[in-house]
This record gives sequence, C-alpha cells and structure tokens, in this order.
Amino acid sequence: MAKESVVRNNIWKWLVLALIAVVSIYVCNPPSEKLRFGLDLKGGTSFTLGVDTDKLRESIVAANPDLADKPERVKEIIEKTLTGCDERIIQVIRRRVDAMGTNEPVIQGMKDHRLLVQLPGVDEEVRKAAKASLQSAAFLEFRLTHPKNDQLIGKLLARDVAPEGYEKSGSGYKRTAKWAELSKTAGYAARLAAFETPDARYSFMLEDNGDGTYAPNFVARSTTPRVTGEDLVSAAVQRDPTSGQLSIGFKLSGEGGRKFSELTRNYKPHGAKNPSSDRGRQLAIILDDALISAPVINSEIGSQGEITGRFTPVEAQKLAAELNAGALPAPMKILAETSVSPTVGEDAKHAGIVAAALGFALVALFMFIYYWYAGLVADVALFLDFALLPTALVVCANVLGVFAHDPSMGGGGSMQLPVLTMPGIAGLVLSLGMAVDANVLIFERIREEFAAGRVAGTAIKNGYGRAFTAIFDSNLTTILVGVILFVVGTGPVRGFAITLTAGVVISMFTAVVVTRLVFDHCVDPNRAKPFKMMQFFKKPN
Repeated sequence: MAKESVVRNNIWKWLVLALIAVVSIYVCNPPSEKLRFGLDLKGGTSFTLGVDTDKLRESIVAANPDLADKPERVKEIIEKTLTGCDERIIQVIRRRVDAMGTNEPVIQGMKDHRLLVQLPGVDEEVRKAAKASLQSAAFLEFRLTHPKNDQLIGKLLARDVAPEGYEKSGSGYKRTAKWAELSKTAGYAARLAAFETPDARYSFMLEDNGDGTYAPNFVARSTTPRVTGEDLVSAAVQRDPTSGQLSIGFKLSGEGGRKFSELTRNYKPHGAKNPSSDRGRQLAIILDDALISAPVINSEIGSQGEITGRFTPVEAQKLAAELNAGALPAPMKILAETSVSPTVGEDAKHAGIVAAALGFALVALFMFIYYWYAGLVADVALFLDFALLPTALVVCANVLGVFAHDPSMGGGGSMQLPVLTMPGIAGLVLSLGMAVDANVLIFERIREEFAAGRVAGTAIKNGYGRAFTAIFDSNLTTILVGVILFVVGTGPVRGFAITLTAGVVISMFTAVVVTRLVFDHCVDPNRAKPFKMMQFFKKPN
C-alpha cells in the first residue's frame, strides 16, 4: 500500500515531465527552422557601432560658427541630441539592415549609445555595403545657394587659392595626397565650410563631379522654409529612358510637400523672392553634410521630385534604402568589426558537437561503471537533460530577458530558441559535467543510509532529503553567476550564460525529480540489499 500511495502522489510529477517534453518537441520542430546559429558557428560579420561625437561636434560648429569658442554650449547641444536617441538609432539601423535582405540579423542596443549589429552568412560585397551604410547618417537637406553663387565662384576660381587639402584643377579642385590625413584632423569640417565665404550665413561646399574633381558652391546654412529628410515619405531609384542616368525619385509628406512647393515657387524664375531674374536659384541637395548636386529651380515642384547625381547602380540603391530607413539622430562610427568565414564557422560547429557528444559519452560511461544500476538511472536523467533542454532554454531566456532584453536570446514572451554560439556550446558541455554532481551527492547519501542498516525505501528518501540542501545551494550560486553574466555581458557571453543557466535548471529537475520517480517505481521499498556501487575511498573522512 505504501508503494501504491507513492505512485499516486507522483502522478503530478509525471504530468510536469510530459508537459516539458511536449514543449521541447514544439519549440524544436522542425529543427532546421528553429535552430539558429551565431556568427562563430555560421560565419558572417559583426559590427560594434558608437556615436561619433567628434564628427557631431564638428558638424555643429560648422553649422554655427559662432559656437567655435563656446565648447560648453556645444557640449550641451550634443547631450540634448543624444538624449533618448538609442531607440531611434536601433529603428533606423534595423530598417537599413532589413533593406539588405540579410537573414536573421541581430541588432542589440548597449550602454553609452553603442550598438551591436550581427549579419550572419554575408559575403564580402554585402559586408562592405553594410559597413558604409551603417556609418551613414543619411541626413537629407534642401538648401539654397548664394544669390550670386556663379559670380562668387568665378571670382574664386580666377584666384590662385584652394581649400585645405585640395588644389586647383580646371574649373574646380581635386584632392591632394594630404587630404586623407588632413580630413581627420580636429576642426577640418569647420575650416572647409568657412573657406572664402562671403559672410557667416553661407558655407563653402564641394560637389563631386565624378571625374576626381570637385565644383565649389556657396550654400546657405539654413533655408526658410526648412525641408529635410524628416519630410520624406519614400525614395526609389529611377533611370532616365533617354540618357540612362540614374536618379533618386522622392515623395514628401503633406507638410513637406507644402514647404517644398513654397520654396521652389518663391525661387523659380520671377518667383516671389526672385522677381527680377530669368534664372531660378540653385537648390543644394545635401546628404550627411556633403553636397550631392545643386540643380537650378526652373518651376514650382510639389510633393515629388528627384535627386540627380553621378550614381552607380549600387550607390543609387544604397542611397534610396538609407533615405527610406530615415536619418540617424547622430553620426555613427564602427568601434569594432569581426568577420568569420562560413568554413571556419562550420569547423567550429563540428568541433562543438564532437565535444558535447564525447563529454556525454564519458560522463555516462563513468556513472554506469561506478554506480551500476543507480548510474544507469543517472544516465537516463542525463539523456533527458538534452531532450528537455529546449524548454529550459526558452524559460530561462524569458526570465533572464526581464533583467536585460536581448532579441537574439529570445525572451519577451517568445517561444523562440536563443541563438547558439560556440561559448553557448561550452556552457552546455559544462552543465553536462555538472549535471551528475547532484546524483553523485544523492547516491553517496544513499550508500551511507544502506550502511546504517536502512531498507531501500528509507535509504532513498533520506538520501534525497539530506542531499537536497547541498544540491540547491550549489546550483543556486551557479544560476546567480549566470544571471550576472547575462546582465553585464553581450553576444557570446550571454549565449554562455543562458545555456549554462538552462543546463543547471534542467539537470537539477532531472536529478532530483526524475531519478526519484524511477527509484520509486522500480525499486522495492523493503529491499535490504544495498545497491551495487564501486567505492574508491573505503573510509572517507
């Protein structure tokens, strides 16, 4: 009757075990679609981005020369610009990455306005395009040139002067060998913008002619009404059927169309603010503080227009994608870049699988040889650790996601498995070795109970009861370490933390609950003969 009572009391434990098994089957089926591998196993490129505060500072000073001697005021503007910008940066970068067609990208925000972008399985061409796109602010502006732009340029080119880092070449300038080094020096953007300007309301800007030369223009620092990329609804690549030249067709919002219409209407030939001229003003199209083109306004333009320039097909598609994604609130720079070839990733995956399989086999063999029947029960639990691990990974991902949300690691109520990385496999192998620790403690306690003359039922009950405290304490400390690693770590470190935590949680369940179920159903509680076990140390102290 006592054994029948134990069996009835264990029904709920069997139900929990069945539920965990069903969830594991669900989240892993089909494996080819549910298993996701990180860059170190699949290959690809990883970028760590950060706000380029130096470039942002130069841009602010170039647009407002009076702030050149007011560093505290510039610092205030930078802080205001960066306040609450992280979510906007993630949204823009995500739209740009999605436009590249990359499968399962990982975009994760970090501290200090930094961002981790992982692009699994991309080739060299996509990597280069992604690198350029991720650093582009894509801030679009439409500004007017100086009313006497042509005369000012003519007088400038008639003199033997050139901006820093350039030299005269025909009707424009070309870069010297020192340009690359000079352009990285502090204050270069502000010095270039101030070159030979007629007054502080205008900036000196160079338009790329596509042949290695640059045409000078004097562009207003601000134009009323102000039309920017924030007014943009969509952008698409267009090709002139006659010339074959590529351009970017754009569509503005209702308010943006109204402002653009007012701007072009006022400055077309004989417009309200250009009444005495047969020629319209030039409209400078500026992207990321670089002059793309400066076409003449010939007529009023409504909510649709085009950006002309010397674009290659790749450049045109990239520009359209960036404009559609929106402008970043601040310029970004790449702080770190890591690339892993698919071959190296496949080798790492194979090595990880071999290590896990070998670890499983050696641990299982040792437990069976040393503890015989009890070791076989532990091996069943060890097998269930792998079979039930998917459920533990999903649960741990959602629990740990409360402390630090990471889309690549699931969480947020998702039933998705976390991305598996090489450190993640290491976490699995480590938890595999630790999985039998609990069984070892329990079996040694059971050995002591048998040695004290107790029958199997009492020995098993006391063995589990007296070992539980040590098992719980050791596993709890490991889980706490996993939580800390997940919160403070990123990428692969979080992969290690989540697999280690999940492995510990599920191994504790199988070691304490499942093995007890097997003993309760398969061992006669009145058995007096001790379980057969090896003992290297006959008199442990």
